[in-house]
Amino acid sequence: MFEQIQTKSTLHKVVLSIGSNINNPKQNIINALHEIERSNLLKVSKVSSFYLTEPNGYKTSNWFWNVSATVWTDLDPFLLLFFLKSIEYHFGRQKQDTLADRDIDIDILLYDMKLINSKYLQLPHPKLHVRKFVLIPTIEIEPNLIHPYLNKTLETLLDECKDTLKVIKQ
Repeated sequence: MFEQIQTKSTLHKVVLSIGSNINNPKQNIINALHEIERSNLLKVSKVSSFYLTEPNGYKTSNWFWNVSATVWTDLDPFLLLFFLKSIEYHFGRQKQDTLADRDIDIDILLYDMKLINSKYLQLPHPKLHVRKFVLIPTIEIEPNLIHPYLNKTLETLLDECKDTLKVIKQ
């Protein structure tokens, strides 16, 4: 009587940057990764080492802890963004117009090789290629990635990067 509808789920490779600089930053990142995994909406496949990094773009005495993570999901990019923002909110992150200390910050760096330029989401992340604290951990877990817009390897982008802030592997 009813026809069974077959849906084919396509998994997308996504690279995230996760950072924190207050209230036990390393543990905040671990907790965020657990929340991501527990959701069953994303499957974490790789996580970089932790990196201690100088604050970028504003003055604070609180250095950041950062990692990059490769995850797989069938969420579209905008639903993924909404989900990740809900995790940030869960950890107490408030929407801020300026840079500030934070318990957790989760950015989508790459989503497959998609190029998106909307009010809410830009892919690849518009500052991926100018931030060593993002490039270094991402290269650690995904050494062969090519920036889909600039058509350069991340290694090449790191060589060209003018960022002089300290990034220290922990």
